[in-house]
Amino acid sequence: MELAVVDLRASLLSDTNVQKGNELKTAITDAQTKYVMGELDEKGWNDAVAKWRKDGGDKIIEEFTADYNANHAK
Repeated sequence: MELAVVDLRASLLSDTNVQKGNELKTAITDAQTKYVMGELDEKGWNDAVAKWRKDGGDKIIEEFTADYNANHAK
């Protein structure tokens, strides 16, 4: 059985993601790994997510949503 997972954001545009996406992805991936490995507790994980959002994640979400609504919504 074959299974494919489509990355919907691949077709979405975000200037913030272009400028800060790699940095933000690295930070949240590092925090995710630390959380899974037990090096971060739930508060540490929530703090990392809050920092990701503050540092540009919220803006990326906003821009992806706007692009999706403008080009993909029915």
